[in-house]
Amino acid sequence: MAAAAGQTLRSYYEAQVREWLDLKMVTGRYSSILVGQLAQHIEQRTVNVFAIYDEVEALERPDIPRATRTKPAAPLKGALLRGLWHKHHFQAAYLLQNLRNQWPEAKVAVLVETVAADATMSDDVKAGRIAHEIVLGGYQAQAQARKITGEWIIYAKHSDRNYYLTLGDHGEDAAIASRALACNAEFPELQGTWG
Repeated sequence: MAAAAGQTLRSYYEAQVREWLDLKMVTGRYSSILVGQLAQHIEQRTVNVFAIYDEVEALERPDIPRATRTKPAAPLKGALLRGLWHKHHFQAAYLLQNLRNQWPEAKVAVLVETVAADATMSDDVKAGRIAHEIVLGGYQAQAQARKITGEWIIYAKHSDRNYYLTLGDHGEDAAIASRALACNAEFPELQGTWG
C-alpha cells in the first residue's frame, strides 16, 4: 500500500514537473529522465526546482527581460560529453563555492588587513564588516558579473532546438554520459551528435 501511495505521489510530481517545463518551452524538448530527476528532487526536497525552470526559460526565451545571474551556457569538454551543452543553476549548497571563486585567499587577506587597520571600528564591528563584505559583497559581485556557478542542466542542440536531457554536476562525466545516452531512445535524432 505504501509503495502504491509513493508511486501515486511520484506520478503527481512528474505531472507537476511536466506542466512547469511545458510553460517554459518555446521549441525545446525535455526527457523523461530529466522529469524523473526533478520529481525526485521535489519529493525529497533536495533542490530548488524553480531555479532550474528559470534557467530553462532563459535558454528558451533569451529575450526575456529578467536574465539569470549564472554563467552563460557553454559546451561541455572532455571525450565523454563533447557535443553536449550545460547551463548552471544555482542552489544554496553552491554558495561557498561561489564565494571561494570571488575571494581567493590573497584577496581575503587584503580585506582583513584593511578592516583590521581601521581604528575607528570596534572588533565586533570589524568582524561584521568582514563577514558582510565576503558573503553579501562576494555573492553580489558574482551575480552582477553573471559568474554564479552551480550544478548543471545538460542539453543537446539539434536543428535549432534544445533537448534537455539530464541534470549533472562537476566530475560526473560517466554518469552524465550514461543518462544522456539513454535519452537517445526518446530522441533518436540526437544519435551521433555528441560523445
